[in-house]
Amino acid sequence: MVRIKKELHGEKTILVVDYSDLKEAGMIELLMEVKDVLAKENKPQLILNYFNSRNYLTPAFMNQAKKISIEYSHLVGKRAIVGINDVKKFILKGLNLFLGTDFHI
Repeated sequence: MVRIKKELHGEKTILVVDYSDLKEAGMIELLMEVKDVLAKENKPQLILNYFNSRNYLTPAFMNQAKKISIEYSHLVGKRAIVGINDVKKFILKGLNLFLGTDFHI
């Protein structure tokens, strides 16, 4: 299963990342692959993250996401997350506030 795809929208590149059904270790591993793609491409991109009800945004995953967000902020235009329930949206909004991330829900 391909977890990272690129889509072109006009002149913008959207990096589509599918975290569906992954546990914490798999999510972090996929996040590192996204980091590698950003480093290799070295050009601005938008990121669309897909989750489902079997994913959990754990502190370890969010800490890694924050580190990568800071390190590669110059290459990421906007980040969006789809497929999470209301409780996870509430938690993510809190994490955005306290960790300084800017994930759009």
